[in-house]
Amino acid sequence: MIRRPPRSTLSSSSAASDVYKRQVSTQSTGTVGRMECTHPEARSIRLSSQAPTQLTFEYSPTKQPLGLPELQQLTKPQIRAILVDLLRREDELRLAPAVQQVYRAIGDDETELSNFTAKIQHAVCDEFCIEPSVGSELIRSAMSLFPGDDELRNIPHYVRHNRCFEGTLTEGDTPPDCKVVGLDGKQQQLRSLLRPTGPVVLLAASHT
Repeated sequence: MIRRPPRSTLSSSSAASDVYKRQVSTQSTGTVGRMECTHPEARSIRLSSQAPTQLTFEYSPTKQPLGLPELQQLTKPQIRAILVDLLRREDELRLAPAVQQVYRAIGDDETELSNFTAKIQHAVCDEFCIEPSVGSELIRSAMSLFPGDDELRNIPHYVRHNRCFEGTLTEGDTPPDCKVVGLDGKQQQLRSLLRPTGPVVLLAASHT
């Protein structure tokens, strides 16, 4: 039987901001620096010069790069305003003809695709003078940090073109049986892992 874990019931703006700060701090821990692209076209492209922005932004970059300590001093609405501009610029860069050409050249190499996408996100952070290791996490975590925000939902490229969907399972349902692959590469059925003597926790996530 599926059981949903309890969620926080904090509703005040200050409490929501504190929850947000803990999320950012947790998600940014251990974040690596810039991803190295090995594909020749991905390595050679200069993103900003290939796609000068046609957008107007509300956020004015600071002279000194903003890192996690500086972002944690901002309110949640202030962070959201920055994130909106980051996402709009990332979307613009991703859809630029020169960038799309690189994506086509990379093909189905998942590692290179991820590294090149990270390069785009880091370039966006550089333009807005935000530390890339923190800013890229903000970009990737937009929907988890601001759930139910319709405007943010319609900006990120990876959300608009995501083929995954939430599904119809609800609390109390029996999880469907399916094939799963162990760390040893062997396939088995999900129900073979369920133990009648105690609860089993299933975690699902995107590898990106």
